[in-house]
Amino acid sequence: MEYVSDSKLIFTMSVKDFVIEDLLKIYDLIEAIDDSLFVEQLPILSNATIGQHIRHIMEFYQAVVNRVKREAVCYDDRRRDKELEGSRDKVKSLISQLQLQLSQTESDHPLTLKASYATEGNGILWLASSFERELAYTLEHSIHHQAMIKVGLRSISFDPEVVHALGVAPSTVRFYQDKGRHTNDLTYGKKRN
Repeated sequence: MEYVSDSKLIFTMSVKDFVIEDLLKIYDLIEAIDDSLFVEQLPILSNATIGQHIRHIMEFYQAVVNRVKREAVCYDDRRRDKELEGSRDKVKSLISQLQLQLSQTESDHPLTLKASYATEGNGILWLASSFERELAYTLEHSIHHQAMIKVGLRSISFDPEVVHALGVAPSTVRFYQDKGRHTNDLTYGKKRN
C-alpha cells in the first residue's frame, strides 16, 4: 500500500508491516514491565491482568497467521492459554515466531471467517474474507486492547514513555499531529486548561 502526501510518495507498507510494527510495540511494553505487574489483577480492568489482555491479542493474531492449518479463521476457537498470559518470556517468543511467519506469508489471499454471534446455540456464519482484511481487523483489535492496558497501567500510576504509544489509533495520531499536538497531550475525561 502506498501513502501519498502532497503528491509525493512517503513510504510503502503492507498490512503485514503494520502488524509487525504493532508486535514490536507490544514487545517493548513487555520489556518495560516486570513479571509481577504482568500477572497483577487490576480492578479497573474487572480484575483482568495485562498478561490476559496480551494473550488475547496474541491469540487473535495466531488465529489469522496459523489459519493455513484450519479450514477457516475462527476467533472463537482460541486456546485461551493460561501459560501464555502468565509468562512474558513465552509472549516474547511468540512475538518472534509471529514476525517470522508473517515475513514468510504470501501476500493477500482469500479465506473464510467462521463466526458465531449468538449467545445461545451455535448460529455459525461462514463469511468470505481475505488474509489482509483479517490482519487489519486483528490490528484494530490489538489497538483496542492496548488502550485498555494503558488504562490499567495508568490506574496504578505506571506510566513510562512506552505506555504513551499504546492504544491510540493511527488516525488519532495523524489528527493530533495535524493540529500540532502530541498524543501524550490527550486528556480523556478531563478538561484542558
